[in-house]
Amino acid sequence: MANSLGGAPIPCHAFDLLEPLGSGGMAEVWRAEHRAQKTPVAIKVITARQARQSAYVDRFRREVQAVAGLNHPGIVGVFDYGQIPDEAASRHPRLVAGSPFLAMELMSGGSLASLPTSSSWADLRALLASMLDALAHAHARGVIHRDLKPANVLFDRRTDGRLTIKLADFGIAHALRRRCEMPVTNSPSSSVGTPLYMPPEQFEGRWRDFGPWTDLYALGAMAYEMASGHPPFVAENPVKLAIMHMSKAPPRMHPRFDVPAGFEEWVQRLLIKEPHARFERAADAARALAALPDCAPALRQTSPGLPAEAPLPRDPSHEDLADTLFEVVGETLAMPGVEALATQASEHAATEHLPREAFSGLETQSHESTETPAPETPSPLQVPPTWRIAGRQGSSVQLSGAGLGLFGLREIPMVDRDDERDLIWEALRRAVDEGRPRAVLLTGASGTGKSRLTDWMCTRADELGVATVLRASHSHTAAVNEGVAGMLEDYFACWGATREETRERVRAGLERVGGVAEQDPTHDTSDDVSALVELIRPVGETATAEERYRFSSPRERHAVVARLVRRLAGRRAVIIWLDEVQWSSESIALVEHVLRSDREMPVLFVLTARSEALGDDEHVAAKLDALAELPGCVHRDVGNLPSHYQLELVHEMLTLEPELAEQVVAHTGGNPLFAVQLVGDWVERGALSSSHRGYQLNEDLGDAVPATIRELVEARLARLIAGGPAEEGAQDDEALELAAALGMRVDADDWDAACRHAGLEVELGRLTEALVDSGLAERLHRGWSFAHGVVRQCLEARARREGRWQTHHAACAKMLEDRGGNDTPSAAVRLAEHWLEAGQPECAIGPLLFAATELVERGEHTRAQDLLDRREEALAHMEIGTDERAWSQGWVVRARSLMAHGPNPESLEYFDRVEHCARESGCRDLLAAAGHLRGIDASRRGDSDAGLAYFEQSRRDATAVGDQSLVAHNTRWIGTLRQARAEFELAQESFEQAMRDFERLADDQYHGEAHNELAYLCLQRGDLDGAEALLEQALAFWENSPTRNPLGLANTYNILGEVYRQRARPAEALAHYRRALRIYERTELDNFAHVTRLNIGLALVLDEQFAQAREVLEDVEHSLHAPTRAMCRLALLSCAADEETWDDWDRWADEAIAWFEEHEFFEQANAWAAEVAGERAASRGRLERARRVWELSERQWRAIGDTQSAARVADRIAALAK
Repeated sequence: MANSLGGAPIPCHAFDLLEPLGSGGMAEVWRAEHRAQKTPVAIKVITARQARQSAYVDRFRREVQAVAGLNHPGIVGVFDYGQIPDEAASRHPRLVAGSPFLAMELMSGGSLASLPTSSSWADLRALLASMLDALAHAHARGVIHRDLKPANVLFDRRTDGRLTIKLADFGIAHALRRRCEMPVTNSPSSSVGTPLYMPPEQFEGRWRDFGPWTDLYALGAMAYEMASGHPPFVAENPVKLAIMHMSKAPPRMHPRFDVPAGFEEWVQRLLIKEPHARFERAADAARALAALPDCAPALRQTSPGLPAEAPLPRDPSHEDLADTLFEVVGETLAMPGVEALATQASEHAATEHLPREAFSGLETQSHESTETPAPETPSPLQVPPTWRIAGRQGSSVQLSGAGLGLFGLREIPMVDRDDERDLIWEALRRAVDEGRPRAVLLTGASGTGKSRLTDWMCTRADELGVATVLRASHSHTAAVNEGVAGMLEDYFACWGATREETRERVRAGLERVGGVAEQDPTHDTSDDVSALVELIRPVGETATAEERYRFSSPRERHAVVARLVRRLAGRRAVIIWLDEVQWSSESIALVEHVLRSDREMPVLFVLTARSEALGDDEHVAAKLDALAELPGCVHRDVGNLPSHYQLELVHEMLTLEPELAEQVVAHTGGNPLFAVQLVGDWVERGALSSSHRGYQLNEDLGDAVPATIRELVEARLARLIAGGPAEEGAQDDEALELAAALGMRVDADDWDAACRHAGLEVELGRLTEALVDSGLAERLHRGWSFAHGVVRQCLEARARREGRWQTHHAACAKMLEDRGGNDTPSAAVRLAEHWLEAGQPECAIGPLLFAATELVERGEHTRAQDLLDRREEALAHMEIGTDERAWSQGWVVRARSLMAHGPNPESLEYFDRVEHCARESGCRDLLAAAGHLRGIDASRRGDSDAGLAYFEQSRRDATAVGDQSLVAHNTRWIGTLRQARAEFELAQESFEQAMRDFERLADDQYHGEAHNELAYLCLQRGDLDGAEALLEQALAFWENSPTRNPLGLANTYNILGEVYRQRARPAEALAHYRRALRIYERTELDNFAHVTRLNIGLALVLDEQFAQAREVLEDVEHSLHAPTRAMCRLALLSCAADEETWDDWDRWADEAIAWFEEHEFFEQANAWAAEVAGERAASRGRLERARRVWELSERQWRAIGDTQSAARVADRIAALAK
């Protein structure tokens, strides 16, 4: 076929270029034909002028990467990606050798902009349903179109005469979770689009708020236009149009044909200004659309194809077709340095031409004043019976000799695994139906497809709109923003944000999802905001200016995440994918925490773990085995694919000659990753050529197939390195090895800084593009990640062989030290890991000790003990004798951890070791630390004399070495023991001194706690006014402190409840107890919560609400420890007396009196509860029962020094004898 210029077709790989269809500011589109199959195609190329500017080439590459992973009948398919060959460039002046091209479907029917307007509800609904289906596919794969408009909705005529629609031109697509780099804040590229259809967040460049709702707004504007004949907003210039979109409510719609009731409300919801008040998902909008009634006797067409009787568009001219194919890239794409284009009609104007100051201040205007409120999404959405997809998906067109350029960018096909998919889907269904958390644990060898299987299932649930998907990745090196913290960062879209920006993102996100606050109007979400920010952007112990949150235990950390998940699950189920979970005991503990919870929560955890790694860590393997035994968890081992399915996988990836495909299957042994990498290797090396039967191998198979997947990946990496510029090739390998040292997820800034520390001058952007294009890496918002662990492992092996591995880790460690911010446990551990791998354990022992100490302070004892084990291994490797202080420093922390749950004989051995070392070396600071811990141990064993002696000696030692913090803690403990011994004046002196010391040290946690302890002492002494004054000071302190300490605040409320109970003001006591209980429950501090429930029971007894008191007390009784359980039984006596259930009385009285006779536990509540119980019994004439408990009451009053109350009870006992 001759082209329009009169010459022969221009060959371009497997295609022949026939004629240009039109050009824009950056690209032009050619009509072309697949040479062998004569299939018409469109080929987009960068224009000659722009091909020489790297920014345009990079943007073009981003478009290819965005669309290559999509495969849907409603999205224009792409066939190949490559570079213009020299011969083609020599044949036409507008073609530049080496510039990129993209071959895609040629749509012959024009665009929605050129189609006569819809004339019926049936046509309109078919169009909208088709677009929503395609958007659901793209959104679930993390791609947001950002320029949805009639010109980008193309038509093609099917063989039956009907038209099908396809979305086109993803030139400014935004990636939600991969294949993208983080936009520069307020950069022009974050606000491009077509103003007639753009949502407010796009005008304002708020890229963190982009999501499915961004495209749905544009769809709403198109739906409005298709129904009424004009867009919702029309203005003579783009600035006025922007203002209308951002601040004006859409006018009432006046449809040109009958539409059902509810359609305008459906459109209005899509056009709400606030992004998250719109439909969240395309599937949500599609469900609501399908629920609208028909306007005619029957719908003529509900499939993606338009009905045959629909008006046909005019035959487009070449110029019209060119516009529909390239308009966004040519006219509305913001690029650095692009000059303003000629003025266009407002629907074609790019926002890069709008002055940003024109939008300033608009966000303060009311967006919702006259808009339709957003209806609630049904919750939770039901999960369909099956994940299976009805009908054919994607494009069936396969062009021989085409597609090699897209191989590494396409989504890996999903074959077989039906049983595993059924297992996961059924677990999700049961989680929703039962409202209970469930978990699926997938284990298997590297490369068997565990992660691909899970990714496919998550994507399927996402596109159906039945689940919110959260993903957490893990690696051995604990890279930045991995695990739960990275998962939260992704959900709140706060990549690279400051701590304050992160706080605002989290606050807005929690407000949006509601949930917990709606169930409990008294719940204060500010603590949840602070806690989540602390997980995402932790502040170190050295930071004093920023607000930080102090977790009281690992359970509280898990509870915060679980509470967020419950909020999200109020709308739709939640799937949490924990990939490579063998590297994170903390993530495993989170799953265990949620599975053991009694809260309703439709959430499914999917955990993937490599069998080889589990074999190297018995501790983690045991944890996963225990998890698999929990109710709600199922375990499945994922093996190799059967050969016939492996053959199907190979065929779906690329059409190989049948014999070659069978040889691939035989050699890869059913390992999907091996097969993918092998074919990718051949594509990269140009070892395949096209034949009429498929691709054939151009070399001997024995030479072309490495024996193992690792050999194969190493060969691919070597070729990638060799393919770089000659002047950089020598350093490319080292830069990649250094990336492997950083971990699975590579932060771009970290990589750049580490390379500079290593003296490497490499164009990292080029190297990243090469990795992504070859399928060896995936983009992330702050960098990229290795596509599979084996890629990173091969680079590590290469570096070790070349003797560079330790050097790389040293560069990483120095980079982290120079950057600072290593005063959090996670950052300190990361630094220590690099120093250990660098072969410099002497640099690691300090960070490991710091991290372990902080973890013990937080109550994370298992992690702390693991770090101490690693530290001792490092000390042994350094051949440091156990009599050195470095060992003793770790033993102090270990002993403290062992004592966390009470006296521990093993801790005494460490005390002895530390004291021996301290005396031998003259290290008085170690003596002070060991003495302090001995004092705690003695106190818990009830030996107050020994405890006081240890604390006082430790205080003297700490004073001598200038450890003011330890001095204050010793003083506080001395006050506690004096208080227990009823030495109230001495105790008060100690607490007051400790409070002054902690204030001087700016230790907010213990300064506030000292208020509570001093107030409780006043309470014991009967000084209720003094106690209340101190507690009011404590409340003000907690409110103004930069450290959020829920435990301290709850303790204050609890003691205030005690004050009001002792004042005989039960209503106020109950109010304060319940405030405390809500905090204890939210932070899952069960022991504190149980005691507070006991206090509530006591206040109900005071208020003579005996039936309610009995219910509360009986419910909590068996959750209490022995002393408080005895107190609970005393309180229950009043309930039994009120109901005259004397058998219950006798049982409870016998148990309580027997316990108090054997133990010394004196509390005002014991004395009071026994006294009022006696009063109730005496009023019923049960005098002997009254006498027994009054005798107990008198002893209690006397022991706590309240002689007046003791005398009162003694008089009552004496009166019984008369």
